[in-house]
Amino acid sequence: MTAQLRGPAYRAALSEAYRELDEICERLAELRVRKERIEKAAVALQELVSAMSAVPAQGQPAMPVHTPVYEMPSNDRRQEQVTDPLQRQINHALGMAALA
Repeated sequence: MTAQLRGPAYRAALSEAYRELDEICERLAELRVRKERIEKAAVALQELVSAMSAVPAQGQPAMPVHTPVYEMPSNDRRQEQVTDPLQRQINHALGMAALA
């Protein structure tokens, strides 16, 4: 009698397992198609990049050169050479106030 009770449960579990397996196979097929598209796009982009680097634009280097847009001036006051003794005392007092 227990075998008769287990039969429908086993069939239901088997049916559910096959349904899940079908879903996994469908998802795998979708992922394979997506992978092929990405690989084709990567090849096309690689060809585009190699073509762009092989032929530099007129007046421009093949690889961009980093040039700073703006350089900050140095704020190091120790590098300044002050010859005026009064200005030297003012700078010293301001420096001591900044340290306090």
